[in-house]
Amino acid sequence: MAKEKNLESGDRTPKSGQYPVIGPRGDKTGREVTSVEGRPLPPTQKPGEGHGKPDVIKRKKPWSFRSGAGMQDSVPSEGGQR
Repeated sequence: MAKEKNLESGDRTPKSGQYPVIGPRGDKTGREVTSVEGRPLPPTQKPGEGHGKPDVIKRKKPWSFRSGAGMQDSVPSEGGQR
């Protein structure tokens, strides 16, 4: 099995998501960074570290207060208080 190449600090982020920080030997460090597609990945804390395969953020439409999302839940029902 071919070893997957880690992304380095400063590389452009291919997809928005949370990227785990991978140590020099390929082990997970327990840290992760969040980065937006097209932006450079932030620097790591130690030399030789890189960024692994991301947890991709899946969003279809940006959320806003104006969209009224969740407003139906705030109206009390006829049966009484919540």
